Amino acid sequence: KALAYFTKKRGLTMDTILSFNLGYAPDSWDSLFGFLTKKKYSINDMLAAGIIVQSKSGTHIDKFKGRVIFPMMGIDGNVVGFAGRTLFDRDPKYLNTSETLVFHKGSFLFGLDRAKVSVKKEGAVFVEGPVDVISACQAGITNVIATSGTALTTAQLKIIARYTQDITFCFDSDTAGFAAMERAIGLTERENLNVRVALLPDGFKDLDEFLVAKDGHDVKKVLSQAAPVYDFFIADALKKNNKHDPIGKKKIVAELIPWFAKINDPVTQNHYGKKLAELVGIDEEVITTMLKTGSAADDGAEFSADTSAQNAPSAKITSPQEYLLVLLLRAPLDAAQKVLYKLGQRDFTNPQFEAIFSGLKAYLLGRKKKFEIKHFSNKFDETLRKVVEEMYLWDLGESSNGDAFFDSEIDMAFARVKQDTVKRELKELGAKIKEAELENNQAAIKELSEKFEELSQKLI
Repeated sequence: KALAYFTKKRGLTMDTILSFNLGYAPDSWDSLFGFLTKKKYSINDMLAAGIIVQSKSGTHIDKFKGRVIFPMMGIDGNVVGFAGRTLFDRDPKYLNTSETLVFHKGSFLFGLDRAKVSVKKEGAVFVEGPVDVISACQAGITNVIATSGTALTTAQLKIIARYTQDITFCFDSDTAGFAAMERAIGLTERENLNVRVALLPDGFKDLDEFLVAKDGHDVKKVLSQAAPVYDFFIADALKKNNKHDPIGKKKIVAELIPWFAKINDPVTQNHYGKKLAELVGIDEEVITTMLKTGSAADDGAEFSADTSAQNAPSAKITSPQEYLLVLLLRAPLDAAQKVLYKLGQRDFTNPQFEAIFSGLKAYLLGRKKKFEIKHFSNKFDETLRKVVEEMYLWDLGESSNGDAFFDSEIDMAFARVKQDTVKRELKELGAKIKEAELENNQAAIKELSEKFEELSQKLI
């Protein structure tokens, strides 16, 4: 069944399967555990490696049972973790190694160990997952990499920047890859990376599916037609809106200004500012003014610039912690209260954010009256009051009017903040485990390793 998945469904050859060391974990509770026990590996080592888990009853079971396995290699070519896809009707469909002492999702890039030489010569192509990378390599495209089920991070981009300044995102516009690329643009600007976008033809949801139907030559053609990311945004805005209609013009400007405001290089920003002014037929100075504020006006006057904090640019949001606070300040009372119960001071590393969170929690929990920003902000000193009021006035966009927006965005921001908290705690535990190992304190090693594994499950 596993072989059929690789060869028939994914179109991989035996040479490719062997080259990438692809495999299968039997659908047994303890096959790997039993094998490694016979090889004299300790339970602590297996737990720390993230390949077994401890059940509620205290028994140890194989984490990846019943899954095809994709070994994840570090840049040096050594195995640092595994990705597994179930062959059965069970959740989760995909499962990755938890955070360990050698595997960190936020800084790992699948395929970079093989791709780094090609990336130096040709730039990096980001695709959605390991299978896309493997299929591309089989087709002779060797500069392809993927993240490990996470949004692209600054750490990953810094690693790529060691090899190239040129990256291309390759995906179908209806997939999560599109959203991931959009979220990464601010990060790529800070790393001074040149970004292009290659869209797969309609009907193909990922590169692997495209390669099964086509071949490497077709993929190379798609990649050769990749457009600079800001030209791609322009084309996308024009496709959705009528540039000859006043309302369409306004929507185009409102959609593109926040992107162009992120551009660090003044020459590039000026180029796209001029291009936008020409496209919609308005004065270039109006666009320049909007670029300074980071957003288009939303007061109903066509293209009038609004420099108030109401339209502060999204680039001012510096972290998931800050974005979550912005959402909680603006969300319906019940939505904010529901999340505040689940947060603690440890979730906020910035002293200002921690103080605002503590004040917000005390103010909102148990409150039944409507939230009043002036009444709340007056509880802080002048510096924090200004921060709170700027947060409250931050522009969340036209889609922020309904409860559904806040439910979705709060869930996403909350999950990211909690994941960051877990990562910090794992780092602390890792340091304590190293100390215990230096002291040969087996009891402490066992206790800390169990805590590490239990906490790691929260990142899955």
